[in-house]
Amino acid sequence: MYKSRKKNESALLNALKELANSYKSRISTYDFGPSFAIGTDENNTYVFFSKVGQNQTIDLCVPISKIKKCYINAESHTVTRNKHAEMITDKLELVFEPKDKSLAPCRFEFFNSDERFQPNGERLLAQKWETLVNGQLRKVAVWFL
Repeated sequence: MYKSRKKNESALLNALKELANSYKSRISTYDFGPSFAIGTDENNTYVFFSKVGQNQTIDLCVPISKIKKCYINAESHTVTRNKHAEMITDKLELVFEPKDKSLAPCRFEFFNSDERFQPNGERLLAQKWETLVNGQLRKVAVWFL
């Protein structure tokens, strides 16, 4: 299992590096989820995302200067069993709301219940990157003042 996970992480990191190279950037900070990698470049100019699904690979890039805010979108439903309610996560994504209101938000999907049974640390990872990106957005805002 360890070798399989490391092989998967290596492939995801290579995909992230290739995506960054296409934007003339280099990955400096990154993290892995079960089927995805997220990272930023040396100058915190872009956030990169690469996800390997069952039938497809998704590569996304968001320029931080074009983002108004970053937030977590979590979709869930409640299941009641034996008079005990339990919250079930259906989807967890990091959403980048653009400054230009005519553009749709960009979404990095960290977890989807259609792909895997239950989340495995994706919420903490999403919170970390939400904080990191919003911190960078505050730095950019201060710099332009």
